Amino acid sequence: MIHFNNRNFIISELEDLLMFGIYVIILYIVILANKDSRVVLSKMTVEEMMNGEHTRTVGLKELETVNDLYYYINDTLIPCMHPTIWYENFVIAPPGLMLDLNSKFMGVARLRQQRVKPKLCQVPKAMEFLNMSCWPEFSKRYTEKKIFGYRWGQYSPLLQYDRLKNIWKYASHENTETLGTVGEFSSYSGGGYVVYLGRTLYNSHANFLKIFKKLWINPDTRVIFIEFLLYNANFNIFNAVKLIVEQSASGYIYKRIEIYAVRMLFVQNELEMTTIGFFILFTVWVGMLLFKQSVGLIRKIHTFYKDLWILTDFVIILLSVMCIGLFALRMQMVGSYLDVLETVKHNQFLSYFYLFYIEDFLTLVAAFLVCIATVRLWKFLRFGVMFRILEKTLAIAAVTLLSATLLFVILLVASASALLLLVGNYFENIYYMVRIVRVMMTMALRPSEMAMTRFIPFKFAMFILILYVVILQITIVVYIMVIVMSYSKAQMEYSSELESYTIKHYVIERIKYLPRYIRYKYFRLKGGQLMVETKVEPKSNKFLYSNSFSLPSPRMRLMRYLLMCLIRNYKRFPNRGYVNDQDTRLMRAVCREFLVKNKNEGEVEVFFKGRMKGKRIKLVDEKRIEKVANIVNLLLQERSYDGLHQENRNAPIQRCVKAIKNYQGTLQRCNVALKVISQKMKSVELEFFKKVG
Repeated sequence: MIHFNNRNFIISELEDLLMFGIYVIILYIVILANKDSRVVLSKMTVEEMMNGEHTRTVGLKELETVNDLYYYINDTLIPCMHPTIWYENFVIAPPGLMLDLNSKFMGVARLRQQRVKPKLCQVPKAMEFLNMSCWPEFSKRYTEKKIFGYRWGQYSPLLQYDRLKNIWKYASHENTETLGTVGEFSSYSGGGYVVYLGRTLYNSHANFLKIFKKLWINPDTRVIFIEFLLYNANFNIFNAVKLIVEQSASGYIYKRIEIYAVRMLFVQNELEMTTIGFFILFTVWVGMLLFKQSVGLIRKIHTFYKDLWILTDFVIILLSVMCIGLFALRMQMVGSYLDVLETVKHNQFLSYFYLFYIEDFLTLVAAFLVCIATVRLWKFLRFGVMFRILEKTLAIAAVTLLSATLLFVILLVASASALLLLVGNYFENIYYMVRIVRVMMTMALRPSEMAMTRFIPFKFAMFILILYVVILQITIVVYIMVIVMSYSKAQMEYSSELESYTIKHYVIERIKYLPRYIRYKYFRLKGGQLMVETKVEPKSNKFLYSNSFSLPSPRMRLMRYLLMCLIRNYKRFPNRGYVNDQDTRLMRAVCREFLVKNKNEGEVEVFFKGRMKGKRIKLVDEKRIEKVANIVNLLLQERSYDGLHQENRNAPIQRCVKAIKNYQGTLQRCNVALKVISQKMKSVELEFFKKVG
């Protein structure tokens, strides 16, 4: 039988499934509500403007030297930020509207550069006759932080009367309120030498003319960041724009455009009001989950740390609370930023970076939460045999796969190191270790990225690459073989598994029971019809099971099989010298009970203890008690035969009485015959023992 605790466990698991299923659905709706194509379109429009497609001028990706930045700022950036002509003779009143006439920049744009200290490397003595200077590659320890004068000369006290005197003074990351950036050639701090463009076209050109004449950008400049914030009222999107231009010591220029688009405000439209509603529902649901898991933790206070799923649930709840708190904090910070923006001067740069830093952190926590919450659903999928086989397959193959992966990584690093030494100076995408390892790892999925034909002139490099491709194919085949063999083993283990009571069985039972319950609960009574009431009701569990004990069902089955073996091998029975089908089934049953681990540990058999006068204690199975209760309940049910004649009412009763009398006579005759047979068998048994003795 199915024990009461096992059934409660199934019901608890089903409730858990519904709670977390609804939670995951709400989570996906809340997180993905603002992820639509309009955010991407807004980023694409800004990127097109920064690349000069709207002004038909030089784009950022077309720069070849650092000095080309002067042309880019003058011909592309400033016209995009301060357009003058709308169409024909209509002009645009400044300030702030971008060339697309949809976005407006907040405050002003900021240019921030970092420089390298001079005279940090020496020219080899053999090459000093060339009369050249040496400039090292940029690193944080070589960052220039001194105060300079015009054209990066000596500082002069007269500089304090200049309107742009601060552009020659290094500002730390605390002053710029900016975190560091990882570039192509190095990593850069948030500080630097800073200059601002104006709020209007005139002021921007005036500031640009100043930095152009004073050579604010020169060959010592290693990186320049151009940063400003846009707001698109049509899409309700903030675009944080960062243009990065890096210069290597070799003279190579690397350009990159970073645009981070995000919604930070809610307006009165149907979609965003729906999003707010789902966010409130998400908050309430997280509170319900927290209460439910807290009650479960109190019940398992001494063993909760052993249950991985309980710990996972609390991690999910903690991340959910963090998301709610970060969202509320971000809304408060956005409100404060807009309040300050209204009060400051419009030609002042107001730092907005902290808004996007907290947005990044919120996105990271939300992504991790979605991952953990989705993986959490695996607990419910384990009720399916296929998923348990998959889990067992991975467990069996884990050690072998890790060993094969370790061997493959060693061969990968060896091959990549050899290629880097042989041809690392010839090709762009394999000039350092991390990139060549990444390209070689993805060769199985994207072989065209490696472009193997270019290695043909390099014979030894081509040989190493072909050898690596062969090893890669062998590794893939080994992975497939290991997984297939592990799957076969897992399938064999689960093939002898006894079917257990799971959520599937419970749901099927409920589905079958539901129509009967509806007929019982909502069946409309006809004239003269009476509802059938149960006459026999069990006591409460506290009293019902007070004089009982239970044994696990697997143990009872094992005891039964062992007893059958003892009876079969009892010495009074002759040894037949062969094994029949019944003996084979008995042996198989005993082996299964001993060797196969039973997972239905909650199934027990309940027995009630009773004592009759002058007799020993007797044990009665709970199933027999239930049968007796059902029979008595049927006997005590009252039936109404209104509308029928009296003789028709008594006819079934008379037939039952007649049948009972006939059956009683038959039973008496069978009883007498059995007694005669029993006496004869006793006499036969005595004669048998006399002959054997």
